[in-house]
Amino acid sequence: MSKIVKFLVGSCSLVAVMLFLVIGLSTLNQHSSISQSQLINQSMFN
Repeated sequence: MSKIVKFLVGSCSLVAVMLFLVIGLSTLNQHSSISQSQLINQSMFN
């Protein structure tokens, strides 16, 4: 029984970490894409 509980807790923590990583990567990609578009606009205006 304890093995099953440990497995469930471990899988839940793994899923939580994966979700946290995916959310962080998506926000980083949004910020980087915004900065890239700003750089492209600046270079075009220059």
